[in-house]
Amino acid sequence: MPDIRIKKKWQRGKQSLLHSFNQLIFPLQSFVLSILVIRLLSVDLWGKFITVYIIVNLLTHIIQWGNKEYLLREFSCNSTNMAKSWWTALSTRMSLIIFLIPLIVFLDFSGSTKFL
Repeated sequence: MPDIRIKKKWQRGKQSLLHSFNQLIFPLQSFVLSILVIRLLSVDLWGKFITVYIIVNLLTHIIQWGNKEYLLREFSCNSTNMAKSWWTALSTRMSLIIFLIPLIVFLDFSGSTKFL
């Protein structure tokens, strides 16, 4: 009996760590990316890149609005079709991304800024 409780606690702890890591990835990525671009390339490139970075993050934020809440509600109401609900939400979001990629590509930025 104690082994089962320890396993459950371990699973919960592991899920908490993974969730915490997932929440920290984006801020850490932004920090590391800024340091790498400034130190390895140039401050001017970072100044040009940050505009693109802000636009992409804003569009990503808009695309993600309500996605988590919707999926949680959908999963709790219809747990047998979780995969179908997830793929439906993903395909809807991907169609929005497909329309937004040309916007970013055709903005007037240099090649190295677009690459970053």
